[in-house]
Amino acid sequence: MSLQAVQVRRFVASRGTRPGRGASRVVAVGSGRGGTGTSLVAGLLAARATAAGHRTLLVDADPLVGSQHLLWGVGEGPGVAALRGGVIEPEELPVAVSSRLSIATLSVGGPDTTEAESRTLLRRIAVLFPSWDAVVVDAGSRRSSLRICRDLGVRTLLVVGQADPVGIATTHAFLKAAALDAPAIETPVLLNRTAAHEAERGTEVLREGVERFLDRPLRIAGSLPADTRLTAAMADGATLPGAFADSPLQGLADALLTQLLATVADR
Repeated sequence: MSLQAVQVRRFVASRGTRPGRGASRVVAVGSGRGGTGTSLVAGLLAARATAAGHRTLLVDADPLVGSQHLLWGVGEGPGVAALRGGVIEPEELPVAVSSRLSIATLSVGGPDTTEAESRTLLRRIAVLFPSWDAVVVDAGSRRSSLRICRDLGVRTLLVVGQADPVGIATTHAFLKAAALDAPAIETPVLLNRTAAHEAERGTEVLREGVERFLDRPLRIAGSLPADTRLTAAMADGATLPGAFADSPLQGLADALLTQLLATVADR
């Protein structure tokens, strides 16, 4: 490959993709509050896509606490900072978990990386999306999740929240930030670790606030109750597939996540 061709390739890769391009199913998972189970839900969504026969890329885009490689029991990989200076190409980032699932742990930047450079590196990852049937982005649990989704051209961000008063307030604040900073991104809400009656009450409160103060409809993707056995198994070091195999949440989670993936693909 000529030097000119290499330069053109890197220029195109650095631009990333526009919203609406790329794989037929691209969905991010994020939250405005830590501890809601964002990484777990992202992992389950990737597992559901893989089980459905899709070649799936799970992108761990949390810039500070990437944990997907730990949940799946694989190596962390080189990280997006290795794209600097052409040390590696974007195609070399993913680490294979199985024949249908790979994880790209980004760990954006480093001590000498500016925010602008980190964002440029992050945008280059989107060049990978068209090569996969489904892409799941773990965007982390902070407001920067919105910026990450914009940089990656994501159009659907599953917002993981909870139905307690703090959880409702945090989710409302996150949806407000999304309406202001990323109005083109769809933000369905999943109430995690929430019993059905709590989810119903929390949905009413959240819908009233969103429709009244944000002047936009609220889309609820569903709810998942707490599963102490799943939590305990993972705390003991079990990988996500093993811990989830015996979980009573499996059927409910599969139905919910299958519906979400279908909705994203049909847009």
